[in-house]
Formats: sequence, structure tokens, C-alpha cells
Amino acid sequence: MKSYIFLLSFALIGMSSYGQTKWSLRKCIDYAVENNIEIKQQELQVKSSEIDLSTSKNSRLPNLNGSARQSFNFGQVITMESNEARSGSGVMGSTLFGLSSNTPLFTGFKITHQIKRDELNLKAATENLNKAKDDLSLNVTSLYLEALFKKEILKVYSEQVELSKLQV
Repeated sequence: MKSYIFLLSFALIGMSSYGQTKWSLRKCIDYAVENNIEIKQQELQVKSSEIDLSTSKNSRLPNLNGSARQSFNFGQVITMESNEARSGSGVMGSTLFGLSSNTPLFTGFKITHQIKRDELNLKAATENLNKAKDDLSLNVTSLYLEALFKKEILKVYSEQVELSKLQV
């Protein structure tokens, strides 16, 4: 019975240590940057700024709108034939097609200034993303160094306990 408990506890210890991997500082930083919500929000902000810039650049292009309409009328139809009015049932249909286009010729440099504004917004969003990544890297590095420091303090305290035991 004791051998079964020993083997079971040995297997559990082996499985728990198998799942643990050592994390380097670089791996910690990379994991934090990949999975941080604020970083993902900043990346979405950069994509949004890219779309705004693309929209601004494309606002110089002409636009084209088209439409089609079909209608049918059912009911009594009165026709005039040789000075005689005749009535009967009938169907009357009509179809309409429409096409329109607009091209901005001069908008008081509004489009040019809007493109410059969106380019600056894109640069700002990109720099905010880089700053957020740098800040996160600094925070992870600080916490990593703090963990190493605490580990060293634990080692010093363990050695102090051993020295105290020797003195006693």
C-alpha cells in the first residue's frame, strides 16, 4: 500500500514539474505584448486611423450612383377609339433608370487638409502603440527583476537560517 502511495505521489510530482517551463525575460515581455488588452486596443486604433486616411485619400475620386425602379398598375383602363370610349381591365407598367455622378473640383483645400490631418493621426496612433508596448515592457522588466530580487533574498534568508542553526 505504501509503495502505491509513493508511486502515485512521485507521478504527480513528475507531472506537475513537466508542465512548468522556465520563462526568460524576453519570453515574458513577448507574451505580455501579444496578450495585453490595451495593446490590442492601440492596434485597433492604428487600423482605424489607416482606414480614415484611406477614406480621405479616396474622397478626391468621383462617385457614381445608380438607381432602377419598376412599377405596375392593375385596374380599369379607358381607351378612346374612333370617338368611342371603351373600358376594360388591363395592366400598365413603367420602368425608370437613373445614373448620377459627382466629382469634387475645388473644396477650399478641405480634402488636402483632411488628408494631412489623417496622416498625423495615423503617426500619433502608431507612436501611442509603440509607447504602450515600451511601457508594458518596462513594467514586465520591473516585475521580473523584483521577482529575481525576492528569490535572492529568499536564498540569503535560507543561508541565514542555516548559519543560525550551525551557531545553535
